[in-house]
Amino acid sequence: MDEMIEKFKKHDWFYEYLEDGSQWREAAQKHRELMAEVRKMPMNQVAKLIEHVPEEARIRFGSHVGIIS
Repeated sequence: MDEMIEKFKKHDWFYEYLEDGSQWREAAQKHRELMAEVRKMPMNQVAKLIEHVPEEARIRFGSHVGIIS
C-alpha cells in the first residue's frame, strides 16, 4: 500500500493539460498503467488512496475506478 501511495503522490494527475504530444502520450500511458493497478486492488484500499489524489482530480479518479458512477 505504501508503494501505491508514493505512486499517487508522484503521479501527474493533470497530464491532460500537457501541450507537448509526446509528453502527453507518455503521461497518459503511465495513468492507464496506474489505473490498471488500482483496479486490481480491494475496494477498501482504493477508497484509502483517494486522499492522495488532488481534490480537483478526485471525481475523475473515482469514476475511473468505480467509486463514483
